[in-house]
Amino acid sequence: MDPGDPTGDPTTGERRCTGQDPLLLLQALQTLWSTRERQQLQEEAWRGFAALDDPLAGLLDMLESCRGRRGEGPSLEAWISRQLQCWLQAQPCPSPAQAVMLGTTLKLQPELDVEKMSVPLLLQDKVALVERYVAGFPDLQRRLLALMDSWCQPGFDIKDVAR
Repeated sequence: MDPGDPTGDPTTGERRCTGQDPLLLLQALQTLWSTRERQQLQEEAWRGFAALDDPLAGLLDMLESCRGRRGEGPSLEAWISRQLQCWLQAQPCPSPAQAVMLGTTLKLQPELDVEKMSVPLLLQDKVALVERYVAGFPDLQRRLLALMDSWCQPGFDIKDVAR
C-alpha cells in the first residue's frame, strides 16, 4: 500500500477509521442548521450518529471543536446533544461490555456502581474487562473482592445474582 494511503494501513502507523468523521458530520449539520430545514437536519444527524464508530466519543469531539464559539439563540451544540440522546434511546440497549468500556474511557469508574458494572461481565466470564475497569482504583478493587468473597459464603446461590 501507498504510505500516504488514507485508509490507515497498519504499517504506516496511521489509525484505521471505518466510521464517519464526527467533524465532517458537524460541518454537514452546521450547514443544515443555517437553512432551518429541521426535518432534514434531524435525518442527517441520525444517519450520521449511526455511521459513527463511537457516537458518544463523536459528540465529545464535536463539542470540543465548537468550544469558544458563541452565537445568538439556541445552539447547534445543545441541539446535537439532545438529538444524540433521543437517537441513543431509540437504539437497543448496549451490552455490559460497552457500558464498562465507555465508563473506562471517560474515567467514570468512581461514579458508577462497581457491582452493577462488573457482575454481568463476571457472569459472562469477561474477567479481563472487569480487571481493566477497576485497574488504578484500589477502593473499587476492594469492593469487587468483597463482592466476590461474598459469593464464597455458605448458603450463597448464584441464581440470586443471575436474577
